[in-house]
Amino acid sequence: MTDNRNRTASEIRSVFNKMGGSLTPVAWQFEQRGVISIPLNGRDPDEVTLAAIDAGAVDVGTPEGGSLLVTTEPTQLERVRSALQAAGYPAESAEVSMEPTTWVEVGYEKTARQVLSFVERLEDLDDVQNVYANFDIPTELMEQLEASVV
Repeated sequence: MTDNRNRTASEIRSVFNKMGGSLTPVAWQFEQRGVISIPLNGRDPDEVTLAAIDAGAVDVGTPEGGSLLVTTEPTQLERVRSALQAAGYPAESAEVSMEPTTWVEVGYEKTARQVLSFVERLEDLDDVQNVYANFDIPTELMEQLEASVV
């Protein structure tokens, strides 16, 4: 979100240059999807999943952090969210997102630190609203990184 595209492009290019990256078109590695987060609050995940499928969800992820992630076609986001709301499953959040179609595994600590630092720098730019990425850092490595920060 910017009132000066040239300034924003320059700031993003600067982050890429400082971090040793290069700007390359990668839109083909992502697809637009509706993503709805439904808090379980003690509800049976299977019941919520069935309600989401009945509402027209494309996919329902396994419960994480007490919520289910429901994926929809972008044009069906509001219809599915409303149907879940009517069924007694209010959304914690609902948005159109760019979801990766391919993933790149990051298996080394140094690389993981660089990737996370890069994403953080992009997110810190005032005109940047969303950063979408297709890297996958294994849980064990993320825990190791988090433990070293504390």
